[in-house]
Amino acid sequence: KTVLDPFCGTGVILQEALLMGYGIYGSDIDSRLVNYSQQNIDWLRKHFPIGDQHARFEIADARTYKWSPPLDLIASEVYLGQPFSQVPTGKALENSLKECEDRIGTFLANLAPQLPPGTRLCLAIPAWITSNHGFTHLPFLDHLSDMGYTRVTFQHAGSELLYYRPGQFVARELIVICRD
Repeated sequence: KTVLDPFCGTGVILQEALLMGYGIYGSDIDSRLVNYSQQNIDWLRKHFPIGDQHARFEIADARTYKWSPPLDLIASEVYLGQPFSQVPTGKALENSLKECEDRIGTFLANLAPQLPPGTRLCLAIPAWITSNHGFTHLPFLDHLSDMGYTRVTFQHAGSELLYYRPGQFVARELIVICRD
């Protein structure tokens, strides 16, 4: 099986996938990050007995790119938007929400026709902390079926699985979706 990380950054998810015995396929829009990811994988191969699983890397804009099969699993921390040093409100929150909604929604729409039915995507997407200690979520989560996906519910967690540290104002909402 091959794990695709279309926002691979420095390759942390890809390293974990290799350590678990998966082949890896990483892409990122930033050529420097693709290079760092390749260097990190080279380092990992030198220091850990991980076998000879295949590794592919490409410079790619996830909103428009056509990846080469196989795409067995997708795991990624997608674009999280602007970092904030305080609770985002008003126009700042609206702008970040719109930008993330556009980038991630366009990525998911681009990816859907490339995936076989039943393919799972494990994604960390942004959720913004609000002044009343709640969260603002991406609106497309309510319209995943329109894009050809079904959200998988967690058995041992509530309806939301959020990760954030004290002092962070953009949380990572962990979701699993399945291609219809």
